[in-house]
Parts: sequence; structure tokens; C-alpha cells
Amino acid sequence: MVKADTCNYNGRKISVKEALTIKQQDNTAVFTCIKCGKRVKPHRAGSNCAAHFEHYKRNENCPWSHHLR
Repeated sequence: MVKADTCNYNGRKISVKEALTIKQQDNTAVFTCIKCGKRVKPHRAGSNCAAHFEHYKRNENCPWSHHLR
């Protein structure tokens, strides 16, 4: 699965780093997937994964959404 590292915010494409900064300032900010337009949330990098966006709800039609196997 491809990790989403950009999203749409207020009509422009932004990085996870930018989204995390915005979220700190405005916890109600809405970020959307650049592939399907559904809401996503930014996640910081962890010990086993890079920073990325994750869909709030799975979208089987989006290549960047987590799919159940």
C-alpha cells in the first residue's frame, strides 16, 4: 500500500509536516485525500513507519486507503 504523504487543505496540496503544524494551531482543520477527496488525518513518523495521512473511514475505492484483506 502506498503511504499518502500529501493532502488537500483549503484548496492547496500540503505535506504531512505542514498538516501537523496546522493541526497544532487548529484542531478542527479539515484535510482531504488528494485521490478521493475523503477526510484524512495526519500521523507523525513512528519507529516503524514514515509520517503519513490515514483515512478516517476506509474507502475501498481509493488506492491510498487501507484495505482489508
